[in-house]
Amino acid sequence: MNLTQYKTIEHYELKDVVARKIKIQTDLAASKLKYIYINQEKRCAYVSTSPKDLLDSNYVKKPLIISNLGVSFLLQSSVIPFPYTIYKNLYCIGIGDTFELYVEGNQIKYKHCHKFPFFNKNRGINGYTEAKYEEIILLLSKSVSEFNNINNKKYLFLSAGKDSMSLALAIATAGYQKEVECITYKAPREQDESSIVQAITNKLGLKHRIIELPKKIEKNHVQSIELFFYESPFPCLDNAILAYPIYAGLLDLESSTVIDGMGNDVYIGHIPTSKEYNRQKYLSSLSKFKKFSSNLSYSNFLLELFKYRVELVGISGLQFNVAKRLFNKSIDVNEYWCNEEKKKQDWDYLDLRADTRGCVLDQLVMMNKIRFSSMVYNFDVEFPWTNDDVAKYFYNMPETVLFDRKHLKNKIILRMLLIEKLNLNSDLIGKKGYRFDYYLLLDQMRQNVLNEIKSCKLWTMEINDFVKRINYMSQVSNREGKIAKGLLYKLFLISAWYNNCKYLR
Repeated sequence: MNLTQYKTIEHYELKDVVARKIKIQTDLAASKLKYIYINQEKRCAYVSTSPKDLLDSNYVKKPLIISNLGVSFLLQSSVIPFPYTIYKNLYCIGIGDTFELYVEGNQIKYKHCHKFPFFNKNRGINGYTEAKYEEIILLLSKSVSEFNNINNKKYLFLSAGKDSMSLALAIATAGYQKEVECITYKAPREQDESSIVQAITNKLGLKHRIIELPKKIEKNHVQSIELFFYESPFPCLDNAILAYPIYAGLLDLESSTVIDGMGNDVYIGHIPTSKEYNRQKYLSSLSKFKKFSSNLSYSNFLLELFKYRVELVGISGLQFNVAKRLFNKSIDVNEYWCNEEKKKQDWDYLDLRADTRGCVLDQLVMMNKIRFSSMVYNFDVEFPWTNDDVAKYFYNMPETVLFDRKHLKNKIILRMLLIEKLNLNSDLIGKKGYRFDYYLLLDQMRQNVLNEIKSCKLWTMEINDFVKRINYMSQVSNREGKIAKGLLYKLFLISAWYNNCKYLR
């Protein structure tokens, strides 16, 4: 192995791989994903936790080539699962993945395997950890302190949720009140938690700022969004992805560190809603009719009923026959999800959900939206909950301490911790979640949205009629209108990225 001039990139030549098989993995909870580029001659491989450094380096030939499989996954599933990416020859791995390089026919090839590391039946296999509030706070404080010595601005994205509130408590306990400023998004109406957060930050002595997204999209916002698509190395179909170009005008993100509370559900317990749990329990047998769904409308409710269990966690998109009409190089990804379903047909649903949503969607959609934004606006992002010691500590707790399987109640230990230390009752607050009003963006940027989609060279001429139809439906207030809005927005995110991304030029 040779360390290149880029400190974040590891370089393997053919002779290195001949000498020994190279196994590449992330840390336990994937605080950082790893990217692997195998050059077109398949004689060198480059590995990095920074896709921006990797793609900006001289080792990667530009312009990059789009992967038809990657586009197919985005259209049909809204996510490109590991180890694939939107580019040919570029791969990505996360939690439980092993990417092995080997030589065959004088070329570097790879083998990818995935082993889920957080089965509930294996909790505490070497003896349970007794849950102690002070130990939890100390562990989180240590995780935060690992990057507190970096001399820059630090922001904690803080809601009234259990994860970020636990981090706020840890930050205050560690004495970082002067170093960290808490940022809370003021959501519309009943979703707003800002007053609750303000009261807690006052109690903890933490700096706090409430920000609101503008009611009108101005020229500077459009320019920031255009910059985002130009600089972002990958497309991301998270509904809130375009909040960050707007945040960039509200916060001084340049050279800062953003602390985020995502990343723990995969080992604490990824608990579904009762609706989702009952659907997989009583209706999953209907997935055998999935092959008959190709002629159904994109808004037909039967499409939801015919989903595999692995898709119920949030996998959604166009049917293959529709995707094929819009992108004539489409590959049917149903086979991939069918194989995933077969692998996990005997899995407990909470394990299946943690593996598919926690390892895939959380990492590649929810967490990547802020990772990609950090690459565009030049800030660091840290996920303290993905710290190895924190993940191991919680995984060694008994299930009954972490969640209530019967009542589908999650993060019991954190609920109790916050009541004890902050008098914050998560049961009373309820789960609100982050709600970015991308409908507003669609309405105020509608012509830009339509132009980006129609001018995108990925699509066939059929895109014009399809977009005309869903654009009309997106302005109707019913179930089909809501689905049409989502489709229009996703097509815009893919198209605008493809039209502007510097790595494709």
